[in-house]
Amino acid sequence: MQLAQTSDYKTTEVGEIPKEWVAESQKGIPRLKKMREEAKEHLVEKIGKDLRKWAGIEK
Repeated sequence: MQLAQTSDYKTTEVGEIPKEWVAESQKGIPRLKKMREEAKEHLVEKIGKDLRKWAGIEK
């Protein structure tokens, strides 16, 4: 398989990912905001918050 035929080539060399994020930024970054909100609800984040409070790092 040639590199140009792979999806990784398209997303990196052609610049699809930067184009997507520039468009996302112009829309007010709704996708990024959604991803951040989902991450806050992840169990590891909830436990981390409790541990930081317990350690006195976070109030």
